[in-house]
Amino acid sequence: MNVNYSKSLTYLSLISLTVGLSTVTFSTSVLAFAKNTQQARTTYSSSQFAETAYVLGAGDRIDITVFQLPQYSGEFEVSVEGTINLPVVGKVQIEGLNLEEASVRIKEFYSQILNNPSISASIVQRRNLNIAVSGEIQHPGSYVLDTSNAELPTLTEALTEAGGIRMSANISSIEIVRQDQAVPYRIIVNLLELLQEGNIASDITLRDGDRIIVPAETSPNVETLSTLVNANFVTDSSYVNIAIVGEVFRPGPHVISVSA
Repeated sequence: MNVNYSKSLTYLSLISLTVGLSTVTFSTSVLAFAKNTQQARTTYSSSQFAETAYVLGAGDRIDITVFQLPQYSGEFEVSVEGTINLPVVGKVQIEGLNLEEASVRIKEFYSQILNNPSISASIVQRRNLNIAVSGEIQHPGSYVLDTSNAELPTLTEALTEAGGIRMSANISSIEIVRQDQAVPYRIIVNLLELLQEGNIASDITLRDGDRIIVPAETSPNVETLSTLVNANFVTDSSYVNIAIVGEVFRPGPHVISVSA
């Protein structure tokens, strides 16, 4: 064999080996990062999850009452910087706090000029919620939900706004990714409990920035499909797409009527 040719093969082998090792190292790093990210997220089931206090953010309008001091009281809107501009004391950062925490923060500022002030805070108008919906949904994407009603929008209201879930959805494992805290956490919601048992608590209220993921059902059954037919947050409920394989006369994709 030609010596130069042999050296070239050896050189190419070394390059391949180096690239291969780099690939393995990179893949291992990515997997480790994904694992750490997954571990950082606490997961709750809807039955275990306790509704969290509303967290203030830009666009919220709140009423601040300083007891017996109307000149320091009034309605204030949280700015894009996450602050409210109070009389005398100026800007106070309250973004990311609930109402109770905001009251404590405001009291700290007013305590600089007042003797043990009594502070209370309440919501006048919540900001609209920006959410994202993906998965087995008719119109996946981002949505702005109106909050002019007294109550916060619920999960089923968001699903309806996005055109409704598909009949191929697994509504017993809908995932909501939320970041009320420094680290995101997941809530796994079982909406079958709402449809079959009337458990209204499973239709949890949403928060600004929520991401809703509707997974596909891997093992559909007739009972679940029959339950979905009459749900008010389901689209294309008359027909469902299925695939048939194996020793059958006509294998392949089929569309069947759920009512059939």
